[in-house]
Amino acid sequence: MAGRRWRTRCRAPLFVNVLPAAGGLLAMPVDQGGGLRNGERHLQRIRLDGGAAATWAPPAGTLCLPGAGGGPAHLQLAACVRGASYLRLAGRPLIPFAGAAVIQSTVISVACGGGCLLLECGCPGRTQMGEAWAFGSLGYHLTVVRDGSVLYRERYRLCPPAVPAGPSGFCGSLGWATCVAVGARAMAELDALRPALTGAGAVSAHGRIDADAAVARVLDRTGTLITGLADLAAGPLDGR
Repeated sequence: MAGRRWRTRCRAPLFVNVLPAAGGLLAMPVDQGGGLRNGERHLQRIRLDGGAAATWAPPAGTLCLPGAGGGPAHLQLAACVRGASYLRLAGRPLIPFAGAAVIQSTVISVACGGGCLLLECGCPGRTQMGEAWAFGSLGYHLTVVRDGSVLYRERYRLCPPAVPAGPSGFCGSLGWATCVAVGARAMAELDALRPALTGAGAVSAHGRIDADAAVARVLDRTGTLITGLADLAAGPLDGR
């Protein structure tokens, strides 16, 4: 995307619907394959330049299913924000079914003058189906780069029943989220979002990682907050 112009290139079963929105564009990636199975790989690339402003907002969570394929499924997202552009990534929960194995990898590169607000979240399975913490494995790799230097990195791998449950672990939560803000605009949006990051027993921790960058992490005991968090993050691009 450059300014108000955009170009998409898709390969089934992944498609992107792009619509004009207040102050920018709304891009909705859709998986018409019914979910991501073991051994499969989904790759999404986003590039903004020329003062573009966009919200990348999937309309539904990503379902990860067990399958006959060898090895884990890979869900990859790579975004590059340049030229005073602004990107808001309002992810919905990653939900691994019982027996599923998945690695979620996200790399965000922000150049000088650009900004990004990232929200990624997950749930430990279909809890209403009795599948909480019944997946095979879940790996999460997040890297945020600014001007060529790593600004923030998060890594973990969960293999139930060996799941960290202490204060620094997942505490048996049914939902979790990571929010990263880079740039003054993203910092302001994260500050506005912070009051909603607690509720229904959720615990939120927030800290600055640079003068104009911050991270917030959420553990949601019931999972109810996580399911609606993307709608709060994907607000109007003009800030109204």
